[in-house]
Amino acid sequence: MRSPSTSPLSPSTKPSFLNRKLVLLFALILTLGLLNDVQDDVDEISETHSDGDNITERQHLALLTALSRHPPSLRVFRLILTSCFIMYCSALALWVWEKREVDEVGMLLFARLEEDHPDSECDQNVEKVGKAVDEEFRSDGAVMRRPRESPQPPSSTSVLGAALDISILSCACLICFTVASAEGGRYINAQILGNTISNGSNSNKIEESYLKVFCEATAPLFPLGLFCFAVYKALFPWKERGEIWITLVGMTVGAPFCEVTFRDGFIGDVITSAVRPLQDLLFTLFFLPLGLRAYWSSYTVDAAAIPIERNWIVHTLLLPACTLSPQWWRFCQNLRQSYDAKKRWPYLGNAFKYMFAAEVATFGMFDPSIKKNPVWICCFAMATLYQVWWDVFMDWNLFEWDYVGRRLALREERLYKRTWVYYLIFVINFLLRFVGMITLIPPVHLSRTTGLIVKTFPDYWMFLGPLAAGVEIFRRTVWALLRLEWEVIKTRKEAIDRQACITRNNHGETNEIELSGLEQESDMTPMTVGSSFKSLEIRHTLKSIRLSSMSDMNDVQILTELGVWATVFSGIAIIAAAHREVL
Repeated sequence: MRSPSTSPLSPSTKPSFLNRKLVLLFALILTLGLLNDVQDDVDEISETHSDGDNITERQHLALLTALSRHPPSLRVFRLILTSCFIMYCSALALWVWEKREVDEVGMLLFARLEEDHPDSECDQNVEKVGKAVDEEFRSDGAVMRRPRESPQPPSSTSVLGAALDISILSCACLICFTVASAEGGRYINAQILGNTISNGSNSNKIEESYLKVFCEATAPLFPLGLFCFAVYKALFPWKERGEIWITLVGMTVGAPFCEVTFRDGFIGDVITSAVRPLQDLLFTLFFLPLGLRAYWSSYTVDAAAIPIERNWIVHTLLLPACTLSPQWWRFCQNLRQSYDAKKRWPYLGNAFKYMFAAEVATFGMFDPSIKKNPVWICCFAMATLYQVWWDVFMDWNLFEWDYVGRRLALREERLYKRTWVYYLIFVINFLLRFVGMITLIPPVHLSRTTGLIVKTFPDYWMFLGPLAAGVEIFRRTVWALLRLEWEVIKTRKEAIDRQACITRNNHGETNEIELSGLEQESDMTPMTVGSSFKSLEIRHTLKSIRLSSMSDMNDVQILTELGVWATVFSGIAIIAAAHREVL
């Protein structure tokens, strides 16, 4: 296989330049670790200095204290750092595909797709073969709209370089935020107070008061400024960024009004793993105007987040929307695929997966006490196991039944050389799927009886919660390695079958496709299986095809059936919201 052509590396993505960025990032992280904060308060330090006794002070990271005193800033920094981690995972996936020389990555994920129409005389001949052949050219119910040319995906080094740039800027802002957070980390206050007591002058006290006011005013500016800069770089220049956002996000959110390609479903699955970052993004978008308004009002910037934290619209509508919207988008995409292919399976089965997970999360959000209910726990486990089963046997087709050995075995067609890689990804995906389901539930909720913010999970979850979001993103990354691999294998098969069909059509050798397909299936039946079992298996296959197919239904009947699925999805969510225990 030919190696993909890559564009020359820019100076900022050369290995030597990347090494310099890594050294700088390590130095900034080390600086953050050196900023320590005393646990004793300022009054105790003053009394100890006045007595002249030795001080034994326990120290910890000033960054943790500053973030704990500025919860809105914690959410903003968490959003930016999570976005950086997504870029690191993307660079990892691109690096793996570059090593395996997977040329189809650009075509499947980064191509500018045109409308589905014949581009050549051969394509016009293929369309004359019939509807059966046309369905063979579909992939997972998606219309195979072929691009005029297959662009090259961004290199892993360029994505890594961009992630390092954002990480360096984020660490620099964290350092400035920690040092400026005099009310939070008390790093500067303790140093100034020590000089005040030792010198016994009043000038330093005046300097302390001015510095304290200055730090209180400037500390929240660093996360807000970082967020504004990140938004600007993500949207502008609009001629370059606009098409990406419209194509990548618009086609996903536009379901079921748009035809669904592999890229649309792939991006939709990625968004389902970004629920926690979406919640932080929602909070930041609301906090930004209120925080800026605080500078010409009587309240502080941190106090501007209180109306958001205790707003019933946020907890009843907006946060549940962040959880349910990605599941709903993928659900609608599968309904559209079922409508286009006029088949129930596997599209409605995949839609049920997202509906099941969304309903379990909905009851967990609106009734936090239900998490101790055995019925909810069983539904949680069943939804997670169903997702694992779908990953392994539908998205990856990882295992096949070995009729000779009477056991499940890895599929023979693989792109990665090491077999242990597949087993490792299977174990990681199985274990981390449960963590991913937990991330669908917000960490806090607003009590309906007291109107106070109540933690949904135990206290230790405040430390594990941010890690859970990163763990889910990493799980989605390893999931994508096998998901794209299987799609590449299917694409290559379709290309071979397409070329063979064009050759037969040009030579006037078109045959009955469905009949030949059944004959090939019969020829592939292993010799060890008896003829009676063979006929029973064929009849079962034909029966399942008839149950799955909706080709004998008109568009109104198909839309009615799919509308019932959408009504069930939204109806159960409304029932859960009507019996909510949160405000």
